[in-house]
Amino acid sequence: MNTAKCIVVVCLAILLQGLPSEVATAADVYVSPHGRDSNTGGGPDENHALRTIQAGVNRLQPGDTLWIRGGVYRETVTFPRSGTLGKPITLRPYRNEKVVISGCDPIIGWVRQEGPVWKAPMPWTLGKGRNQVFAGGEVMIEARFPNEPDPGLEMYVSGLSPLWPTFGAFSIASPGENPGRITSKLLQGQPDDYWKGAIYYGVHYQGWCAQTGIIESSKSGEILVGDRTRTWWFPGRNLRYKPEEGRGMIVGHRHALDRPGEWHWEDNTLYLIPKGEGPPVDVEAKRRQVVLDLSGRQYIRVVGLHIHAASVRLENSAHCVFDGCDLSYISHFTRQYSIGQVEPDRDTVRSGETGIYVSGHDNAFLNCRVRYSAGAGFHIRGYHHTIHNCLIDEVSYTAHYLNAITDAVADFARYENQLVGGHVITFNTMRNAGRHFFNFYGNGTSQQSRDRAPMDYMATLFAHNHLYNGMLQTKDAGFLTGYYGSGGTLNGLNSQVVYNVLHDSYDIFAMRIHKLGIVYLDAGTCDVDLRNNLLWATPGSLQQGLWFNTACVDIHERNNLFHPNFERTSQQLRPEDFPGGRPFRFGHDFEHPPRVPKWPPLEGITIEAEACPKRSPGVTVTASTVDGCRDGQWLCFGEQDFDSGWQSAVLCFAGNGTEINTDRSARQPPRHTKRTDPLVFEAIRNDGLAPGVRRQWDFIHNVKDGAWVRYRDVPLGDGYQRVRVVYGCVESGERWMEVRLDAPDGPVVGRVDLVRTDRKRDDRIQIYSEALGRLAPDAQGRHDVYFVFRSADEQPVGEFTYFRFERYRGELPLQKNEVKLELRLDAPDGEAIGTF
Repeated sequence: MNTAKCIVVVCLAILLQGLPSEVATAADVYVSPHGRDSNTGGGPDENHALRTIQAGVNRLQPGDTLWIRGGVYRETVTFPRSGTLGKPITLRPYRNEKVVISGCDPIIGWVRQEGPVWKAPMPWTLGKGRNQVFAGGEVMIEARFPNEPDPGLEMYVSGLSPLWPTFGAFSIASPGENPGRITSKLLQGQPDDYWKGAIYYGVHYQGWCAQTGIIESSKSGEILVGDRTRTWWFPGRNLRYKPEEGRGMIVGHRHALDRPGEWHWEDNTLYLIPKGEGPPVDVEAKRRQVVLDLSGRQYIRVVGLHIHAASVRLENSAHCVFDGCDLSYISHFTRQYSIGQVEPDRDTVRSGETGIYVSGHDNAFLNCRVRYSAGAGFHIRGYHHTIHNCLIDEVSYTAHYLNAITDAVADFARYENQLVGGHVITFNTMRNAGRHFFNFYGNGTSQQSRDRAPMDYMATLFAHNHLYNGMLQTKDAGFLTGYYGSGGTLNGLNSQVVYNVLHDSYDIFAMRIHKLGIVYLDAGTCDVDLRNNLLWATPGSLQQGLWFNTACVDIHERNNLFHPNFERTSQQLRPEDFPGGRPFRFGHDFEHPPRVPKWPPLEGITIEAEACPKRSPGVTVTASTVDGCRDGQWLCFGEQDFDSGWQSAVLCFAGNGTEINTDRSARQPPRHTKRTDPLVFEAIRNDGLAPGVRRQWDFIHNVKDGAWVRYRDVPLGDGYQRVRVVYGCVESGERWMEVRLDAPDGPVVGRVDLVRTDRKRDDRIQIYSEALGRLAPDAQGRHDVYFVFRSADEQPVGEFTYFRFERYRGELPLQKNEVKLELRLDAPDGEAIGTF
């Protein structure tokens, strides 16, 4: 048997990147608040130490350490160079002194304005709803109305910071006709335009997120809100979302400045009512959004630092580590336009302004505290990031689809065809979230991908975490969620949700309809395994553990245990409370840190650019790159051992063709009219259904024996080798699907056997699966295609979301600006085993 094959890549415009070379020897550099940047940096005393962290970082070479004396540093630090493997650049406190890098600057020059109100110059602003003020290290609150929540509208848990909203009863009376008109008894008796220019923050009807806007006018009993959050939804079309349950508050107007601890900024002046007697003391206001920017750098370690009132940013970074750091008040805003977008027409996710931003690969946050964020704790993009043994507390208090850890949601399409996922999220405590704690990559990825299947995602390990007090403001979600995305499409490995403790969700919609769950994988979530998790609900919280919305695909649950109306705390757990009576460790532990697990459990080999012994004329190879590749050219990686059963290949690629693979025309509905491989048939976008078959969301149901779905004039061309169906079934009898041409009783060109995918849980089937069948070689040309459903009993056949014809027998032309890199064996025209 021949197990050594020559791998040939046929390619267009690729660049394979190798590892950077090692440089220099290690040195120590010192920084002190009492130093000078003109010093040498060669010692910790003020005569030798530098003054700013930036000056110190500028001098660091691979292997060097910056020792930082205790004190407060007010600067944004960028890194001019990277460390290397074995020689990282390190920042750490000198002799464990407390080092604070602050996003704030002091406010001085206080004079009394009137009564209890003091004022001082503040000649900057971060934008409406984005300023933040501290006094003596304690966060102060931008003036708001009402000061206290109405009875029944309080936050569901105690001990939260004052940053959380104080909701009063507000209502959008005519959401369809006049969505900006908001009424409240709290506003009665107030003069015209009393609140003009303030921010309105509220949750109404469906309440998937909070909505904000600017009050354009007001009068007794009502306000008119414009410049609103995009997708100003909540028309209440679905009766299940009634009553409205409207709640809101007004923020950022001088008329609301009426109690100690509140402030208002206007015309470069800060107004404050201090909590103590006399003038305000030790007041500072946020001026910088990011204080450490490691973007584009590799092998940098940040150890034991305190980050205050600012975020950190690692865009396209690799092998960077934050260890033992305290990051507090990392983002603040009360105004939002969309998911993570707090300014119009600017990316405030990648900028790090709505949470710690991490992209690239192999970055880690270990043993860290991350607290107080209006947005996310972490935005993670890219591959194989680790968040381990961290406390993530009070996130998404300006509630949107931003979680303690937010994988790509609105921007998932940016990462299509890139290696993403594979994260390690272990032994963390995540608590107190306006919405959920973690989402599986995407928010519609499977529906919008090239082949209708979920976009490539390496499985994530989510294990030994402690999650509690979620869904404090919003509705219709769970602690863990997904929506038409995947937890794992590579190497047959699903994301693993194992040995976690999750309790106390406060989704008022779910509590009202007695459905959904603490873990709630929404429609289209795929490829997740849940096992050995402990869940409970205290009285007054959602009494439901696991929920899977139609249609979740390839979901496996085993040995999870849910306790309703549970009255013990996590400190009072008994062995019998755990699944199988076997306790396990969960949550963070800074005194005895657990080890970081190895993940994913895969083996790999690295093929460097210089290992290309053969290539097309014109292709150049150096120690680190292969360059100059054009259409039809190839390069060979030499003989490789295939006995190990390799399942996937990853290519490090760079190109200057910005239009590559940007055309989406082949994905526009109806997809079955496009000549593609695979050829996609959406179940609900058909050209006819048998009587009685019904549509809902993206699937068809009430499908009985003999029912069919039709697609007209399908371009089969030279034919396809197989058919795939994504379906749900809760019956155990024999079931199958036939592929017929031109009529429900036309010639059969394919058959797929269907097996049971789930147990009966609710009106609709929750967990789906996939099944494959062969297609006849003579299924060619243009035909009407009928999928005909069969069962050997009188029960429904199942539910169906989409079908695909795969493995085209001929050659399809490339689509507009489409670029492919083919992986072939033994020759440029050899057997194709994969495509990038």
